[in-house]
Amino acid sequence: MMQMKTKFIMIVVLSLDGKISDNSKKLPNWTSKEDWKWFQNMLTICDAVIVGRKTYQVAKNNIDKRKAFVLSKKYKGQIGSVTFADSLKKIKKLAQRYKTVAVLGGQDVYSAAIKIDMVNELYITVEPIILGKGISFLGNKILVRHKFILKDSEILNKKGSILLHYKLNQTHDRNTNKDKNL
Repeated sequence: MMQMKTKFIMIVVLSLDGKISDNSKKLPNWTSKEDWKWFQNMLTICDAVIVGRKTYQVAKNNIDKRKAFVLSKKYKGQIGSVTFADSLKKIKKLAQRYKTVAVLGGQDVYSAAIKIDMVNELYITVEPIILGKGISFLGNKILVRHKFILKDSEILNKKGSILLHYKLNQTHDRNTNKDKNL
């Protein structure tokens, strides 16, 4: 029997200054209702989600309702439909039994997912706000260059919220940082 290939979709909402949150103890309250609606629709096509422990703690009520994997050094094992593991490599292996998995953050999960080549598609909503302080999307944790190709973009509202859809450039050689087609 042929094993199904899991599609890992990273979903991010950013401020103009590249922040995913202004506070690690609560969900962002500065995102647009249009992005929230798009996000909820996108989750309907995902079989499971991956989050970090802090994201899980602030969104626990919503995450507990679905199949979820939580990156956590503090907790391990399974509680209901939520599986806790201490490495994203372990989570990736467990999640490969699903067709589509959403990678929802936070910073450590985003960074690790890119580092271990776990992202097939990337959706970024850019909200027209500068937070000035907070948690950056990737921080300085990515040591390897990755190239993505813009597949689509959409203006979500009159305020200027923009949704960008990227796919991983499969022709990019990460080790030499050169495109194979050039």
